Amino acid sequence: MMKLLGCIPFVAFAVWLIFSIPRFGFFEQLTSIVVIIVAFLFFGQHLVIFFYFLVKSSSVLCSIDKQFIYYKDRKFAIRDIEKILDLTIHVKRLPGGISGFRFKMKDGKVIEIPTHYLLTLDQQADALDIVKARMKQYKQDQ
Repeated sequence: MMKLLGCIPFVAFAVWLIFSIPRFGFFEQLTSIVVIIVAFLFFGQHLVIFFYFLVKSSSVLCSIDKQFIYYKDRKFAIRDIEKILDLTIHVKRLPGGISGFRFKMKDGKVIEIPTHYLLTLDQQADALDIVKARMKQYKQDQ
């Protein structure tokens, strides 16, 4: 919710600039166009994503317990995770990607679990710490 509220002022400013361009001189118009493009590229796409998941009715899509990570209707054993690759899932249509977990499994598969609609940055860091602790626990047990 906070991410959604954080994007709104930037997109609103870009929309205001669109309506104000005719009143500006050439240099101001040029800089306004650059600001509008940057605002829509960096904040507009996230505003759409966050709003979509805000209004979408769904149950919890991702959860972690002592042995498994549950994502939608699948579950992944934490002991099968070889390493954590990244905290960003790269998507072709979104520059910069979306936040989430990328795990390399022991069988070589890469599992991507988006978390942009579930967690704040603090909650994402806490979840990552939990996964790291569980992975460390399984390595010590072996």
